[in-house]
Amino acid sequence: MELSTLVQQCEYDFVDLQYWVRSLRELHIAFSPLAIRETVSEQIRNCPASEFELLLLLHLAFSHMQNVTLTEACGAQIIVFEALLRLLSSAKHMAEEIAIYVLRYWQDVATTQAFALRNPQAFRRSLSVLQQPTFSSIAKLLLLAAHATETHLSESLRQNLANVAQA
Repeated sequence: MELSTLVQQCEYDFVDLQYWVRSLRELHIAFSPLAIRETVSEQIRNCPASEFELLLLLHLAFSHMQNVTLTEACGAQIIVFEALLRLLSSAKHMAEEIAIYVLRYWQDVATTQAFALRNPQAFRRSLSVLQQPTFSSIAKLLLLAAHATETHLSESLRQNLANVAQA
């Protein structure tokens, strides 16, 4: 299957289709068995800092080049790993804060806007069990809220939330 055809078929998953097409082309070049060190170095130099994910993947591709030194490969891999560790740390903290916000938000909705919910008594009962802002309980809460507000979720999103809820 042609890469552009695949991307077009999944267009609804991408906000900016051209961004993803450009990124996939860059990665196709960088990870090609014919790619040379200088090409990938140039891609890294020309990659805007705003394209963080692409930049990390280009560093991984660089570390895989046959004519790269072990020092250069190690350095590129350290850049990627360290960036992901920083991202993980901040993402974990943000997710914890968002979990608290989401729990408080729906507790307030259950009290002040219950009339707007489908079966508000059942929602309140379910909510009363979910007092801890864990990722599992927030996933359960968001599934309950989606049901109570008749919010449509794609099957994959619903399944992702269900998987987290069961963790």
